[in-house]
Amino acid sequence: MIPKYFRCGDPSQKCPHSVTKELLKEGPKWECPCNNPNCVDFREPVSFFAVHKLWFIGAATLVLLFLLLALMSGKDQCIPKLNDLQARFTKLEKDVASLEGRPKSDGDFGAKLSRDVSTLENDTKKYGQAANQAIQSKDIGTVERLISETKQRIESAKVLSQSLDKPETGSGVIAAEAKPLIGKLIALQQEIEEQQEIAESKCPKHVGDFETVTTNVAASISKARRLITGGTSATPVDSNLISSVKDSITDLQAIHKQLISLPPPVPTPIKSEPPFTHPDLQIGAAPGIAERLVGPLAAAWTSSTVIPGPEDGLLFIDGGPGKKLVVKPMSTEEGFESLASGDIALFFADRSPTAAELARFGSGFKESRSVAEVVALDALTLLVHPENPIDTYEVGQALSLKSAAGPQGSAVRSKAEQFGLRSSAISEAIGEEAAMQDRNVLACGLYHLEGQNLRAKRLAVKASKESSSLKPSPFTIATEEYLYSYRIVAWTPTKPSDMALSFVKFITSNPGQAAVEQCGFVDLRLRITPPGDIDPKILAALGAALGVESISSAQRLSTNIRFAVGDSQLDLKAQADIERITREAASNYPTHKVVILGFTDTDGGPAINQPLSVKRAETVAAELRRSKVDTRAGGLGASFPVDNNETEAGKARNRRAEVWVVKP
Repeated sequence: MIPKYFRCGDPSQKCPHSVTKELLKEGPKWECPCNNPNCVDFREPVSFFAVHKLWFIGAATLVLLFLLLALMSGKDQCIPKLNDLQARFTKLEKDVASLEGRPKSDGDFGAKLSRDVSTLENDTKKYGQAANQAIQSKDIGTVERLISETKQRIESAKVLSQSLDKPETGSGVIAAEAKPLIGKLIALQQEIEEQQEIAESKCPKHVGDFETVTTNVAASISKARRLITGGTSATPVDSNLISSVKDSITDLQAIHKQLISLPPPVPTPIKSEPPFTHPDLQIGAAPGIAERLVGPLAAAWTSSTVIPGPEDGLLFIDGGPGKKLVVKPMSTEEGFESLASGDIALFFADRSPTAAELARFGSGFKESRSVAEVVALDALTLLVHPENPIDTYEVGQALSLKSAAGPQGSAVRSKAEQFGLRSSAISEAIGEEAAMQDRNVLACGLYHLEGQNLRAKRLAVKASKESSSLKPSPFTIATEEYLYSYRIVAWTPTKPSDMALSFVKFITSNPGQAAVEQCGFVDLRLRITPPGDIDPKILAALGAALGVESISSAQRLSTNIRFAVGDSQLDLKAQADIERITREAASNYPTHKVVILGFTDTDGGPAINQPLSVKRAETVAAELRRSKVDTRAGGLGASFPVDNNETEAGKARNRRAEVWVVKP
């Protein structure tokens, strides 16, 4: 039932409602506020519409507004699109008109290019002479100015190179530029026709406007096609000009590299004349690791900074009284010779010494922890452009790619040749830079130089048909299962100085290994594999070693214990790893069982290899048990090779023991 409303119309205005004229609702409990018993006689009924007229007016307004918007949207649906199509056509039409106005003759463009190339060659030659003079005289001000100029010259030369690939005049060029315009015009014509069909139902009055634009587009397409049929091929550029410009760019880049390699003069805290009698510690290091690893480690040890010397790549570290160090880059052969003669007290090598190099120290000198300590690991990496489809390199396979490892004598090329990788591309670029420059290049790099934001794609390496494909990572390099991993070893004489031993001890400590990681190298601190699928044969061997049928969890530590040929004696790194495993197990896995799984090469056959693998594992387990680490041993013979068993180096890598932490 619709409620009734009224107003009070008392002429005496004794009732407050007669003054305010507010609407009142009838009801059985309503009483007059002035207690006038005759108030009911002055009631003035009010209609339902009068009460709700504001609501009706608002609703009507909204309805009208929606109708208006609907009408306006129907109108705007075509006009904005029509304007957009017309604007795009106008731009393309101007491009066609611009091509029509171009001269059809190549004119003297070829002669102009020849003059430009000749000028570039002469300027580059003079510029190189000025750079050499500034470098030889160590004129830092001139060097800084030339460095700034080199960048501009290289950019100008690249612009000239682009003009050789795409001349700016001639009918052949006009025809080439007209082709993409035709494609754009045809695509626009199809879009206009689609919009015209929509206009027939949405806004019929604009159909004619769409037809007009379509006609104009068709006319422009005809003009552009005439430019193609009337064109002739442009005069080809002399290949000698192209080659000359590329040579000039290469020369400029080499000049720039020479200029930036000249360090500013810095006062050194120690005299640098041989035989380095002034420093407290004289250190030699293989090229590449002196600046990138040994210098920063010395600075971390002495809480100081590295100061580059004026020549020979010398690095000076002034840690105060008693801690003044000099680091000198030198070849491995020179390093062992200097160590044997007493010119240096410590040498950091990135490869094993030859028999001749060891012989310099006298009979009985051999690789052992009394004179050598592994301090870090690194790896040679193989990189390709991210769009290259190759993901894996299998040793021995023929590749269609060129390979690049930098200039002759560089650290990367030397390491590539050490691993038997021959470079077919002579290039200053290495690693990521070389891979990103050419999609058809297999580039060699060094793991410690690549950082975390690597754009190039690292290839997995498959050492043999039986082994797994592995990419370089902290874990695969630490276990040395990645084929191109290598150790960095600190060498001392048989009677080392206390300072040399203290420095090596710092490097192998946790703070020292943290500094190794900061330098980009792989440190020796033990890592653990994340939980994941484990080969059933491995699980069975772990269970057999523990005497249980099943295990609840098993994870592997990031080290491989390695052995000498036909023996169960531990090698250099394995002896130090035993101590690390003991600390790791006690600190982080007190409730786990440690299981050592041994492996062999294929020499000797299963009857010999299976017990030999267990014997090797038991050698490690016994050492750990002497440190109160609950350790069991198992063996898998020649299973799961990580390298080729047809070479001595491959066999040596397959003779190993893995370390697992297991919960039954």
